[in-house]
Amino acid sequence: ADLAAIRAKNQMPFLPRRRAGPGLTSPRRFARLLVVAPEPAQRRADQSVAMTYKTLIILVLSLVQFAGCPRRVVVNGVSVDYDEAARAAYADAQASRQAGDSDAALTKLDAFVVQFDASELADDALAGIGELALAKGQVERARDAYARLLLEHPRSPLAPRARLELARLDVQRGKPQDAVAPLRTVYDELGAGDEKQQVALTLAETLDRSGQADQAAEWYLKAHASARSD
Repeated sequence: ADLAAIRAKNQMPFLPRRRAGPGLTSPRRFARLLVVAPEPAQRRADQSVAMTYKTLIILVLSLVQFAGCPRRVVVNGVSVDYDEAARAAYADAQASRQAGDSDAALTKLDAFVVQFDASELADDALAGIGELALAKGQVERARDAYARLLLEHPRSPLAPRARLELARLDVQRGKPQDAVAPLRTVYDELGAGDEKQQVALTLAETLDRSGQADQAAEWYLKAHASARSD
């Protein structure tokens, strides 16, 4: 009896079986544990993408809003219409040129192509710089102006003139072979007239200087034919 009492005293009490609850044995809890929360870096990347889209939307809306607004420029501290200011600045440069002040005209045209490089008169201003610079013997300045005209305004009606002047400069610096291809292009660009005849004659002389006598003779004939047709 004593042994039975001791055994009863040392025996663990009966623990009732727990029902499936929110613990680890709960299927619902287990399923929640399987859902992996996004990493902080991934959340930051998603937020960055969202902000990028928002920025793009705002930019597009801003462009749409201001697309129809006229361009403005500040001249002497006053905001004025861009195109009107460009026309006024170009007219001022032309007035100096007509008055015989080529230095002032060059200075104004240089300023024009910086401030009004998007103007429809920018190619005219570059051509004017080239002409005035050549007249003053500033060959490199003229070359830069004509080259910029061809680069920024390749479809300008003044492009053939710029290409012709660059070809002539190549001939003058002793590189007639560099002028042949541009002169051919200019000849094809021009319509019938005295200028086309002059280009053909220049090309004939250029080919003659570069040692291509046969082709030079062909272009002398073309120049003569152009003169007769006129």
